Amino acid sequence: MSAKKLLTTEQAAAVMGVSLRRVQELLQAGVLKGERYGRNWLIPESACTYRRRRAPKVSRKD
Repeated sequence: MSAKKLLTTEQAAAVMGVSLRRVQELLQAGVLKGERYGRNWLIPESACTYRRRRAPKVSRKD
């Protein structure tokens, strides 16, 4: 039996290269999978790396 590595929202933000608020938005929308424990979210590391690979590449045009 393998244990999943769980990340806090702060750790997930660092792995995904986004802000803490963006991670919270993704969790609330159900786009990023995680489990809520009281006030805190725990997110499987695999969900963060999967989301990071699938996130659309955005470039700004000035």
